[in-house]
Amino acid sequence: MPGAVADIVAIGLEVLGLLAAAWWAATSLYGAIAPPLAEALIRSTLVITMLHVVVVHGLGGLGPEDRFSYTAAIRSAIIWSSVIMFVAIIGFLLRASIDVPSRWAMQFAMLGGIAVPVMRFAGVALARWTRGQGAFDLRSAVVGTTASTRRITEHLEKHPWLTVSICGQYADLDTTRSGLDDHAGAGECPS
Repeated sequence: MPGAVADIVAIGLEVLGLLAAAWWAATSLYGAIAPPLAEALIRSTLVITMLHVVVVHGLGGLGPEDRFSYTAAIRSAIIWSSVIMFVAIIGFLLRASIDVPSRWAMQFAMLGGIAVPVMRFAGVALARWTRGQGAFDLRSAVVGTTASTRRITEHLEKHPWLTVSICGQYADLDTTRSGLDDHAGAGECPS
């Protein structure tokens, strides 16, 4: 459950950053915005922002390892640039530049290119801090001593971003198997 909350926070921070970028671009260029232009800017902002979120999610930018990785912020900024280029091409082909001023679109694209990684960095910092507080800790015991249980144990140990602590590994009732490793026996989970 904490992982899902972290993903929602990451998306929320990026959306807030993009909405702030759009608002800043509009107010710095136009001050007070008349209703027809305001509607076009709001519509454009929402479409572009939601497209960015869908593409980030579709490309796996919200995986468990991305919650704690600053490289996810860089990847998110690259995705933002790709979304902006796609929207610009589609806008050109559909002649949508009549509704949305190009000055605003350029400024929104640049400010969004700053806001997306900054907000993702903030989300990663928050996730790392909450992980340090124990919010993501999952405790587990491995039952069995087969090769597959050893692979599971090794996988969990090699990938700390999964935040699973192995409390112990216990032999199963089949005594024909052997080879308990150093996790065998009663174990204690870290507090």
